[in-house]
Amino acid sequence: MIHVCYALHDESGKYSKLAATSMTSIFENTAEFVTVHIIIDNSVPKDTIEKLRTVGLNYGQYVKFYNADELAPDRIEEIKKALPNILRYWASIACIYRLMISKFVPADVSKIIYLDADTLVNLDIKELWNIDMKNFPLAAIPEASNGLADERLWRFFPVEKEIVNKLEYFNSGVLMFDLDYDRKTSEDLFTRSLKFLSEYPRTRHKDQDALNVVYNHNYTQLPNKFNRFVDYARNANQDRVENKIYHFVGTTLRVWSKSALNRLWFSYFVKTPFCTPRVFWDFRQAIDKYIADYQRIADQKLKTIQNVFKLTTERQRVFFIDPDDQKYIAENIGFDGSEIGLNAKSENAVDKLISQMKQTNSADSDSKRTFLIKIPAEEYDVVKKRLLEEKFVENEDFVNIDDLFVAPVLDLPRSYKFILQM
Repeated sequence: MIHVCYALHDESGKYSKLAATSMTSIFENTAEFVTVHIIIDNSVPKDTIEKLRTVGLNYGQYVKFYNADELAPDRIEEIKKALPNILRYWASIACIYRLMISKFVPADVSKIIYLDADTLVNLDIKELWNIDMKNFPLAAIPEASNGLADERLWRFFPVEKEIVNKLEYFNSGVLMFDLDYDRKTSEDLFTRSLKFLSEYPRTRHKDQDALNVVYNHNYTQLPNKFNRFVDYARNANQDRVENKIYHFVGTTLRVWSKSALNRLWFSYFVKTPFCTPRVFWDFRQAIDKYIADYQRIADQKLKTIQNVFKLTTERQRVFFIDPDDQKYIAENIGFDGSEIGLNAKSENAVDKLISQMKQTNSADSDSKRTFLIKIPAEEYDVVKKRLLEEKFVENEDFVNIDDLFVAPVLDLPRSYKFILQM
């Protein structure tokens, strides 16, 4: 018997569609009996639970559910106390449930494969199950093996703090646990992880960072075929169907695309109980609304672009950017390095920006400059607030470069949300 686990916090049933599709891909490709263990909470509707159970019944496989709110209320409260914003976290509190698998599943389950809901198992899962863990308590796939750029690896908290080697930092979307190991330790995985998260509550990748700290130097590395990131596969011109576990991380699952991997996902989704005529009606409604929204946004951005061209006439451009984005800026709006570039990641970067802008606006200044800012949206909002407090005017004294670009219809990250709305 092969044992597989998912974790869901899902009030609307959106992510359950992904889990059902992932389960279907396992059952379609695996001849051996598989028990799927799903850790849920009170957010998951009863009809969603029944649909997930039906996925197993359709293939003669067994699906078991464990309600974390009922089985481990004390631990859930500990997490909420240590991480008060966890319910608003982009990956949801379900990411923490994988830290408690050994508590939920029966004691006779000594090993288990954990999968994120947005994975697609296009191979016999037995191939992963039979891999020798070499007496390690965990098997996982390093982020670096998927082609993650060196500078991005350093953004992971345990790597940045030099707790974990960047080449060993692994992704938590596909894991194989030796549950007996966790049961025998004096402090289980949840307890050890909670210590880390309590000390560093602002770490971005909550469960993943904790797992990397707990299992540092103590896991066996798997080939990346068992956790192939779809966006990196596409960047490597490998958008073709192979016998791999594909991980549609973030916004890489799109609609109306020529992508073979997108079509592969839909080929499994249509076999789930979640694929109904109502799905396509809701999907059409979402598209109609999106097209209307897109036109409105495009009109707004056009005005911004017109203002910027007007502002930059006979003016020197000053770029406030993350150095990692310099190539992007060069390709899209012609930054050639001769213009002023302010490092948005340097110490006191915003203070330096404000100083430059004040010099430009001073009465005795002969310089005419336009300040173009390219940083992540959440950081831009913080910088914008500072600039407005200093009486600078957006789209006159400074502009967000991201506002200058209008992505093609139905090729935006929101396409991923369309999938969930179906």
